[in-house]
Amino acid sequence: MAGLGEVLSFGMRRTALYSIPDRVAQYLDTPRLSIATLTGLVFGLGMMRAFLEFRLFGEPLKEPEALAHLTLFFVAAFLAGGLLLSSLAKTGFRSVLNAMIVLWPLTVVTPLVEALILGSTDRYSYVTVEALLTGRIGVESTGGGAPAIMAQLLFFCAAGSAFVYLRSRSLRRMALAPLALAALVAVSGTPGLLVPWLDPSRSASVFGSSETANGAFIVYYALVSIVCLFTGVWRDTGAKVRDIRFAVRPWPTIVYGFILLLAFAFALKRAGTPADAAVAVNAALLSVGWCLTWQLVVMSNDAFDVDIDRVAHPRRPVVMGLFSKEEYLDLAALLGGLALMLISMVSPLSALVVVGGAIALSVAYSAPPLALKRRLFGAPTVMALAAGIVALGGVTAGGGRVDGRSWAIGAVLVLIFALGVVTKDARDEEGDARAGARTLFTVYGRKRGLRITGWLVFASALLPVLIVWSPLAFAVCAVFAVTTALTFRRTGDMRLVFPLYFAEMVFVGIKLVG
Repeated sequence: MAGLGEVLSFGMRRTALYSIPDRVAQYLDTPRLSIATLTGLVFGLGMMRAFLEFRLFGEPLKEPEALAHLTLFFVAAFLAGGLLLSSLAKTGFRSVLNAMIVLWPLTVVTPLVEALILGSTDRYSYVTVEALLTGRIGVESTGGGAPAIMAQLLFFCAAGSAFVYLRSRSLRRMALAPLALAALVAVSGTPGLLVPWLDPSRSASVFGSSETANGAFIVYYALVSIVCLFTGVWRDTGAKVRDIRFAVRPWPTIVYGFILLLAFAFALKRAGTPADAAVAVNAALLSVGWCLTWQLVVMSNDAFDVDIDRVAHPRRPVVMGLFSKEEYLDLAALLGGLALMLISMVSPLSALVVVGGAIALSVAYSAPPLALKRRLFGAPTVMALAAGIVALGGVTAGGGRVDGRSWAIGAVLVLIFALGVVTKDARDEEGDARAGARTLFTVYGRKRGLRITGWLVFASALLPVLIVWSPLAFAVCAVFAVTTALTFRRTGDMRLVFPLYFAEMVFVGIKLVG
């Protein structure tokens, strides 16, 4: 057994995953981590569970969707379990994450363990991914999933104890780690066993329908989670979190977010889906998920552009010394994980497109060896592709078909942003020049750069007529084009351009889905 432990330890040290607990613990595993924070995590995971297993509206999840959703849920549950253990015992976070990595594949044998405990195998012939991972195996034939859930918890405790002992050689950690994990999974994953009247599957008669019951269930978890996390996390690490306000870029977030929701509405309209409460919930999840995603992009860019920002943007957090580069990137990764979970509640495919695409473009934009931001036309290309990815994510979230018209609209959006986002380089001219970045302004000078950019902005603001052609649309877009181009040529400030872009996008949206 010692040899197995050494092999596993060596193998995990050779992976990037092994360093994750240290970085996470650096910011979250503090002596002042309050019980309110931990309670908020538990109830937050319970809210996710309610979404994942029952859904707020519509049909139950299909098997591929359930796998994507529940993978995220179990990762979050085990990470939170690690924090719980670390805050209580100040030991073993690394062992807990390693246990998560090893135990996840072992869930495939859980039905066999349950069969041995329950003394039957015939009820598992129809096991699906969702049933396996949510403890609802045999619900239809047995009338309840509690025995299966308890069997899973026993299995996880036994396997987790063995693995943690191999890693730590500590009986105390062996006892604490699986107990903490089991408690977290039990409280967050099986709330119906603890608070029966809140279980939607048992309370349809109280609320009138299972959908209404599940809605109340989710709202309850959301409220408790928000209150606990606010009083806990904000008190423990609020000073650090509040410093992120210096990194917020509101107008790009609003413009790109509007495109996401516009594409979502466009897909729903083409599919004939009526606007109801389910659509509103999904739109809210997409909006919050996008805000977190864009903040991830912004923060990763700031972490790599310190030399430019010292001149052009001296009040950004890394330049001010409020965060180190490593802290900033880790916090950005945390936001990305939250965004992935939120958007996955609407559509796993959309989450992969939006968050995965944003991360890939962010790395290509800011990080070496590509660092496209420092190359001529590199930044406009990346930010234009971001618009296309956002539009594609909105269409997939709405369940729409990505047909010829969708691709054509996406191509026009990419071209609009490719021509328009060159305005961002005007404010960074001095910093770009010192850092050796090639932009229109560092290559051609400010006067000529403003002239060239003005024409590009004019063309960009005129292009939406290709999406919603009509004499009225042409007249409105022409007015926007002239106004935007003249405004930028006189001021050189992109902050005045983005509101005009947003106003034009609102007009296009009304024409497109109105």
